[in-house]
Amino acid sequence: MRTSVTTVKRTFDLKNITEEEGLILRTLLNLNDEGIKTRLIGDNLYWERALTLSEAMEIGRQLVKSILTMVDGYDVDEGG
Repeated sequence: MRTSVTTVKRTFDLKNITEEEGLILRTLLNLNDEGIKTRLIGDNLYWERALTLSEAMEIGRQLVKSILTMVDGYDVDEGG
């Protein structure tokens, strides 16, 4: 897996992710809203100055949706 990071206001890009890495990433991030909230609250000392919990929840929901859609090949809200 290649990654790129830009500093100042950081951006992260996952590139050339393998099938296996995609499956593992999907499994690690297959969280419902309560799971997302629990994980964010558990690590909020890292990001708390940058975001509110509400903002972090929305970003978390979108990231989970994007990753599940990328790996599954369809929009998770629309089914298979």
